[in-house]
Amino acid sequence: MLRLPNRLIFFGLIGCAQAPDELGCHDPACRTEIILTAHDVNGAEVPGHLAALSDELERIGVISALVDHDPEGASAYCSLLPRSISRRRCEHVSGRSHLWDPPKQTVGVGSRAGIGPVSAQWGAGDLSPSSLIYTRGVSGSFGLDVDPHATAWGRAMQAAEAGEVEPAAKACASIRGGLRWRYDCFFSAAVAHVEVWDRAHLSDTVALCGGSGTFRGLCLGAVVNALASAAPPSDDADPLTWAPVMMRAYGLREALSDSPLQADALDRFWALVSWHSVAKATAMSGDLIDVLPLAAGAHVRAAMAASVLARVDVPLDLGSAVGLVNTVLDRRANQGGQVAATPNVQHAGAVSDMWPFDAPGEAHIAAVSYLGASRRTIASDPSTDTVLVVLEAAARLKPSWKSLIDEAKTHGDQRVRWTALRLADQLGSEALGQAPTSVSSTPVGQNSGL
Repeated sequence: MLRLPNRLIFFGLIGCAQAPDELGCHDPACRTEIILTAHDVNGAEVPGHLAALSDELERIGVISALVDHDPEGASAYCSLLPRSISRRRCEHVSGRSHLWDPPKQTVGVGSRAGIGPVSAQWGAGDLSPSSLIYTRGVSGSFGLDVDPHATAWGRAMQAAEAGEVEPAAKACASIRGGLRWRYDCFFSAAVAHVEVWDRAHLSDTVALCGGSGTFRGLCLGAVVNALASAAPPSDDADPLTWAPVMMRAYGLREALSDSPLQADALDRFWALVSWHSVAKATAMSGDLIDVLPLAAGAHVRAAMAASVLARVDVPLDLGSAVGLVNTVLDRRANQGGQVAATPNVQHAGAVSDMWPFDAPGEAHIAAVSYLGASRRTIASDPSTDTVLVVLEAAARLKPSWKSLIDEAKTHGDQRVRWTALRLADQLGSEALGQAPTSVSSTPVGQNSGL
């Protein structure tokens, strides 16, 4: 563990006897302030200022201050750090956009007339705080370390990976610099915990998310995705291969037994399982429908439609697209003749949310998760449901298949017509460079995170 040397601790006592350095400073605090200001005014000057620092320990402290000050913009300085916990935290933070773009407010779970999630995104209010949110840090902890924030964060990750929830919480609670850093530490600890312990001790994972304040909804979403991402390929029909997935679903159900989010979390879990599984397949087939629960069938159709249509070079009409998807869904791996799979480039990118919230008159429409990132309506009849998922997939292709969507506006099923109109409206908003008509810009209202 790095400790501040005496020359830094007592620098202020002797600095007045020395001439100012090239930044006009006598002490590290002054240099840190000058470099933070330079970052805000002209970031191009910062690397030179950092290189000019003769003391490597001081440089670590300054870069840590830059990360705390501007987590989005400080990623350029991570490479200037030695291989250490400070560099690991710097690189970790650079990919966490919620630190500079806080999650938007969402309506609470269960506040719609129809079945299904009220939104594709979960807010802090959707998951109740756990007792860990009240954890107190140890007074003076990590204060003499060169980078106390990174040391505390590293200790929390280490404890979480070891399954030690209370020590992880105490380390997170010892972080200074604002609530967002404390809450993000709990968020990171929850993900570190589930990545090691998987379905074991999921209640502890959820408890860590419950300590993550305004990031509680994001945290649970990341945990669900981590569990789902371990799904095997969709062309593997061996029930034994899928047994761990069933056990993860059971563990998630138990961990959220007292939460109103339980049904939505399981719905998203199966959506993400299907999406990850189809992306891993070496051949396209409908085997996944046979091995997953009935409730997952709608998600298998959605994932398969998105994957199949992404491989088509030219736009199809509605009947041809539905027919192609049904052909793949009807195939089984042991029957031969599967469509060879190619890398699914769309899976690497974000799935756009084309039904962020219920517009007036939509709250009665049944909803399910769409690929874990949006919502769609659902039909109990698989044939009609396949039409719905083809529309959702066609709208997200680049470029979108607008002619297919327009064709569906006169379809005989009301749900299909409504879906076509909704998607056309969203695509029209995107074309005009406007926010979709159902995207809320209201910030999170929980200042305290409780």
